[in-house]
Amino acid sequence: MSSTLKIATPSAVMNLTAAFILAACQLAPTPIPSASPPPTFTVIPTAIPTRAPTLPPTPTIPPRSATLCELQQKVDARSDSAVQWREAIEGQSVLVGGGVKTRDEARARLDISDGTVMRMAANSEFTLTELTPGPREAVTRFKLALGKLWVALTGTAGEGVFEIETPVGVATVRGSYISVELAEDTGQAVVTCLEGECRLTGTTGQATDLSHDQQATIAGAGQNPSPAQPMEAAQYADWARNFPEAPAPPLTSILLSPGDGQCSPNTFPAGVVELTMGVGRWMTPEEAAAAIGDSNPTITLNGEPVTIHDRTGPERHPGDDPAWGFSVRTYVMLEPGEYTITSQWHWDLVFNCVIEVTGP
Repeated sequence: MSSTLKIATPSAVMNLTAAFILAACQLAPTPIPSASPPPTFTVIPTAIPTRAPTLPPTPTIPPRSATLCELQQKVDARSDSAVQWREAIEGQSVLVGGGVKTRDEARARLDISDGTVMRMAANSEFTLTELTPGPREAVTRFKLALGKLWVALTGTAGEGVFEIETPVGVATVRGSYISVELAEDTGQAVVTCLEGECRLTGTTGQATDLSHDQQATIAGAGQNPSPAQPMEAAQYADWARNFPEAPAPPLTSILLSPGDGQCSPNTFPAGVVELTMGVGRWMTPEEAAAAIGDSNPTITLNGEPVTIHDRTGPERHPGDDPAWGFSVRTYVMLEPGEYTITSQWHWDLVFNCVIEVTGP
């Protein structure tokens, strides 16, 4: 069997070649990009500068201070212990170690910047021994050499320590009103506690606590203080007359001497009544003393004797017919009601009058 060899014709070769060329020249398909994740960003926080809030400046509280005012008559003072006594001037500062003296009929007021008010009687002397600068739990100490002081503590001043030292003892008040009197001749100390809580402590260490409307005394050096006693009408009158800032009862003065104004006024509110009475018209003090001697008038209130507190004279009585004579002063505390007053001194006549005391 014979085989036949087929030879491709040129046209067939050309077609095959063209097919290879076409396949070789065809471009590869462009791949479709797959979905890529969204870009990520790293956020670096930027520090924003902040400004501190503007606060108002803290007020500076000045240290406590003591200042003199309302000077009457002859008053001497020194700002501290390093200077000499000189005549005081209005508005003068008193530092620790400084002090004040009042002479006859003189008065002075000392203001502490925390609101404390202290008034001095005539013929008094004190030294400021301690005055802490801060207003809270403040400590204030005075040393009374003689005479009398009235003190009012208000506000934060009443929360601290306030003391008045005398040679026979120490008086303390923790709000609100205290008076301390030291007699130069006897050394007796008398304390009244018009309002608040007070204490009187002797050099023995024994103490008496006082409250509203009470008083106590120390008779002299080395003595214990007396028990607390009710204040007397004269002491209320003393507060009313010398310390206008105090809540003392009303004070009414009645003249009992003969004349048109006797027992006037005859109607007034309840409180302290000051009875005054005089006798005189002698040409010389010697004649007045010889006529009166040591006698005192008789004064009764609804038939009960009234104790005489003050007797002065012989003294010059001014007026149209000036002459020498004597006078007395006494005090009573009266509640609402009607009262009969009887009085007599030196003359033969007995004087009677009726007064009506009204409610507050």
